[in-house]
Amino acid sequence: MNLTDYSLKKPIATFMAFIAIVIIGIFSLSKLSIDLLPDIEFPSLTVSTSYPGASPKEVETLITEPVERTVSTVQNVKEVRSSSNEGSSRVTLDFDWGTDMTEAVNDLRERVDRVKRALPEDAEDPTIWKFDPSAMPIMFLGLTGDMPLDKIREYADDQISYKLEQVEGVAAVDVRGGFEREIHVDVDRSRMEALGITFPQIASALRNENLDMPGGYLETQRRELLLRTSGQYTSLSQIANTVIEHKNETPIYINQVADVVDSFRESRSDTRLMGKAGVTIFIQKQPGKNTVSVARKVVKRIKEMNETLPTGMQLFILRDTSEFIRNSVNQAQQAGLWGGILAIFILAVFLRNIRSIIIIGAAIPIAIVATFILMNLAGVTLNMMSMGGLALGIGMLLDNSIVVLENIFRHREQGDSPVEASSVGTREVASAITASTATTLCVFIPLLFAAGGIQGIFFNQMAYTVSFSLLCSLFVALTLVPVMSAKLLHVAPASALEEKRTGLTRVKKAFARWFDALSDKYRDGLSWALDHRIFVVIGNSRTFDDR
Repeated sequence: MNLTDYSLKKPIATFMAFIAIVIIGIFSLSKLSIDLLPDIEFPSLTVSTSYPGASPKEVETLITEPVERTVSTVQNVKEVRSSSNEGSSRVTLDFDWGTDMTEAVNDLRERVDRVKRALPEDAEDPTIWKFDPSAMPIMFLGLTGDMPLDKIREYADDQISYKLEQVEGVAAVDVRGGFEREIHVDVDRSRMEALGITFPQIASALRNENLDMPGGYLETQRRELLLRTSGQYTSLSQIANTVIEHKNETPIYINQVADVVDSFRESRSDTRLMGKAGVTIFIQKQPGKNTVSVARKVVKRIKEMNETLPTGMQLFILRDTSEFIRNSVNQAQQAGLWGGILAIFILAVFLRNIRSIIIIGAAIPIAIVATFILMNLAGVTLNMMSMGGLALGIGMLLDNSIVVLENIFRHREQGDSPVEASSVGTREVASAITASTATTLCVFIPLLFAAGGIQGIFFNQMAYTVSFSLLCSLFVALTLVPVMSAKLLHVAPASALEEKRTGLTRVKKAFARWFDALSDKYRDGLSWALDHRIFVVIGNSRTFDDR
């Protein structure tokens, strides 16, 4: 017993199975992440090193060249690029597509650890980072208020950031702009030279005194206590009274050679929001999280925080990247929806049977919902490429169901019973629609194994979506369409068709005459083509040569 006969024999079980498929499909749709493009992991790593105060030539000689020589031995490296700027060095490694980036990071970290010893002492430790599009900020916020700019920055760091980081799906919150508190030690060169003190001595004293050090353990009869000496600065006076060194058993303090000032970090940019001074806040989402869902939760949290902000302070959205994603996905959904509606309309024109339209109209959304199940299992996200593939597959979803329904319709006109017409009609075309679907899959499946690269990643998800939709449409055409045809399709025998037309309205009669005339012309044209096969072949060959 084949799949179609089993479905016809167990119609209730078939309907219940498809109801379950619809429920699971809707649940799978809610689990699909929504993004503008598929997740892309660029095979690129960058080693960044900071060397404050050094010229580009010194950075290139002392940092960039040693790092380049060391990291160029990492496996699967295709290209090494570098740039040396004032106070900073960047060495970028481009790997072959398909390289395991986790293993590449570990290998690169080992190489960087080796070269650290050859770098200048004043240079900071090299850092490794990789470009990740998903780590780009998804929202840009602005914060303004009727208070000093340093207070706005402090409130953003202490209150706004903390509350936004609690939102589910938010990975990091970065505050920029405003005035950041910074303790300045303004050295008086004349006093420093008079006491014989150098800059490295001052820097070393501040660095060594601003430490918390472990103090061992204190054992009692019942417990053991951990001791720790707290040496970090807590006030300006402690910094000012730091001993630089002793000369002739006399201590020299910081306040003897410098002034300690509670000030702000040097600002190299000015943030203006709606004509007011303020700060900007960048929000990054966690990898793999739904961009639209995270943005929606952030917007809700912003509304809650605006109700509790100090008087005169306002938190608002400067840019929301999820809005563009929503618009793009909605446009793709609308294109697919209109495509399905037009397909059903064309089907109504040619079949001229309301029950046939209901059957096909039910087969389309069920096949699409079933596709969501496979997309969720394969880890495909809802993006421009997958939605485009789904819209492309909607037109193909109808092919199998229309062929099956038309053949069942023909058997019903010949007087077969509903179950017999559904069984025989589906069986006659089952191998044909299976072969047709297989040939279409042969076009898209190779894209799943396409060569690496950004093109392969993009078309991979489109190929998945189209392939899944075609397989689901074939399954629906072989199971649900025959069962619905046996239960819903009512067709008058061909002998009674002319008698039934006498009861049609004028519009239906006119349309029936037009359709019959079109069918007659097509039949006459086909007969002429079969009688003049040589001319048809020669005409088609010339057309092919012109192309």
